[in-house]
Amino acid sequence: MSTKDTITKNYMKDNAIFADAFNFLIYGGKQVIKPEQLKDVDLTEMGFSEDDEYSVLSPEYKDLLDTIAAKTDGKLIYYLIPCTENQPELYYTMPEKSRLLVAEGYNAQIEKTNQLLPIIALTVYFSVEEWTASRTLHDMFSKNIPQRVLQFVPEYNVSLIAPAEIPDENFSKFQTELRIVLEYIKNSNDKEKLRKLVQENHAYRNVSKKTVDLVNTMTNSNLQYPEREENVDMCKAIEGMLEDSRQEGKIEGKQEGILEAFLSLVKEGILTIEDAAKRADMTVEEFTAKTSAM
Repeated sequence: MSTKDTITKNYMKDNAIFADAFNFLIYGGKQVIKPEQLKDVDLTEMGFSEDDEYSVLSPEYKDLLDTIAAKTDGKLIYYLIPCTENQPELYYTMPEKSRLLVAEGYNAQIEKTNQLLPIIALTVYFSVEEWTASRTLHDMFSKNIPQRVLQFVPEYNVSLIAPAEIPDENFSKFQTELRIVLEYIKNSNDKEKLRKLVQENHAYRNVSKKTVDLVNTMTNSNLQYPEREENVDMCKAIEGMLEDSRQEGKIEGKQEGILEAFLSLVKEGILTIEDAAKRADMTVEEFTAKTSAM
């Protein structure tokens, strides 16, 4: 698994976070699924065995199993599938992969009992972008297949949580720091809006390190915090990140001014382009590329 896959699975398998996601999906944020009632489900006991020569799971599905968190409260079985931008093979085929995982889970239950527990598979998309891939099995079919035929082909819908698609007023329905993760991701491309969000929400003043680490990994942010402290004030961390960006901008501005001065000397015939590049600590090619638009 990649670093993103590992950190998302480890984060989402926490019972409180896991329950929060499904309570948002099914019950609109009402705390119906209790974290203390959840128990891990061993997927190898649900028919997902790499040693099973009759398994319908191909190698990429078996890789997918490493990223899934599965739990039950004795009433339902829940599969949580984290999805990130570095998983195009999963992103574009989610309806079929999710359907197969659920079907395999039912097959395993049938071997033990005729009284099946419903299985709900939830995909959480850790990206600032909207989900543009297929959301249903029928979406994956050719558009030339007539509706008369499709009505006899069972449909399968992807249950999805994508930050970009959550209205701002609905983030309050999350009861754990999953809200902070998803809300931050949604606004991660707008630094000023992000700063305002963090300043106005006191929940950001006392955030666990694992949440900050996940945010940093998913958004390529550089939120820093003292290792000795157990929790993080994300307001201060964001201010630090923005200040670093401003300082980098100033440095880049100074470098640009220096290059403009060297370029002017080249145009006036005072310096050769080779001399200017050497003084700028660049190759001629680098100097030419940097100054081509000046």
